[in-house]
Amino acid sequence: MKIKLIFFLTALLIMVSCSERNKEKNQQEKTEIGLPVIKIRPPEGELPDLKLSEIAEDIKYIKLETTDECLLDYGVVYYSKDSKYIFINSARKLYQFDTSGKFIRKIGRSGQGPNEFILQRLAVDFENEILYIYPLYGRDYILRFDFDGKPIGKIKNELLIYPEILTTLNSQLIYANNPIPNIRKEYKGGYMQLLSFNPKENKINYYLPNYYHFHNDRKKYKTYIINGAFTALSRHSKKLYYWCAYKDTMYQITSDTISPYIIMYLGKYKFDYKNIELSIASYKYDKNKVYSNKIFIRSMKFTNKHILFNLFLKKEDSNSKWFIAVYNRENKEIKYYNHLIQNDLDGMFALGLSKLGVNLMMIDMLKDPNYILHKKNKKYPLKLPNHKDELRNILDNSKIDDNPIISIITMKEDF
Repeated sequence: MKIKLIFFLTALLIMVSCSERNKEKNQQEKTEIGLPVIKIRPPEGELPDLKLSEIAEDIKYIKLETTDECLLDYGVVYYSKDSKYIFINSARKLYQFDTSGKFIRKIGRSGQGPNEFILQRLAVDFENEILYIYPLYGRDYILRFDFDGKPIGKIKNELLIYPEILTTLNSQLIYANNPIPNIRKEYKGGYMQLLSFNPKENKINYYLPNYYHFHNDRKKYKTYIINGAFTALSRHSKKLYYWCAYKDTMYQITSDTISPYIIMYLGKYKFDYKNIELSIASYKYDKNKVYSNKIFIRSMKFTNKHILFNLFLKKEDSNSKWFIAVYNRENKEIKYYNHLIQNDLDGMFALGLSKLGVNLMMIDMLKDPNYILHKKNKKYPLKLPNHKDELRNILDNSKIDDNPIISIITMKEDF
């Protein structure tokens, strides 16, 4: 009897294993034909370091002038190497500096009157020198200012609603609507996930429809939004690359079209976003069980030959395992690294993937030895030790409440 039971259990395990493999194979076969597939899995064991010198060739710093008119908090930097201006969205206000760090002006006034705004989203068209501002209390309009801070009109369209992403691409506005349920159901634009908008003609060039729809009756269902885990966007070589968690496909965006580019295949580690919506009547919700053993893509960055992903795996014990995946677009191979990039250029601070590019660095955090990025590189020889002295000199001559420093990392052309 025991032998028969063991045989039965063994056969059952084999059947389950085969079923899982077939299910995975069928899922892949359903994806867009001909597209490459990036298959991401949790890496095992101790991960190697990704060194900054492997992917970047230079890093420089700009100290922003501090005046009574511009006392900055945390914010987002808008920078182009081809422009003489830098724009910063900080505390829902817009500030303009030149590339030496000198303060130029504050743009607009806070409020809800004509040409006033409380800044929610900003897109900067450096080529045509236009600022596109979506106000916090706006719904279907975007304000425009020139680089001299003068208002130049309003764009009004019922398809423009509460952006999750707002950016420019070759004089067009690229716009991703927020996934909040009532927006998707109550406004026309809610049925568009991402769209390209021509601001001169006030018309839609093309759009990507939503692939997930919430229940209509918000009184019976409650939705749990995972902030920051829905979308990822990267700009490279006059194109944008967009991924949304509701669908595995990553898209390439140009001035003329949006097209499938690659498949992000997470298999059993993909979070089922239907689980963020539950019936209130039968309300039982354990976040750890719903999210556990799922991989979330927090950000990505394209280079000439690679795609870098910042990922984390949610574990059952409420902890998360963060890691970086680097996909080679030429040989289709993927490698995994520790989530902090070791700074072997100037050695001052370790970096997260989101810090590759242009960022604000607060003086008080840079001086705080308990700050997480004070995990300095001690393993590898420095490629640009003089930059370390440059930053240290800036910090030594800065007060805690001075305006931040801008860091600019230049990626390698051959990476």
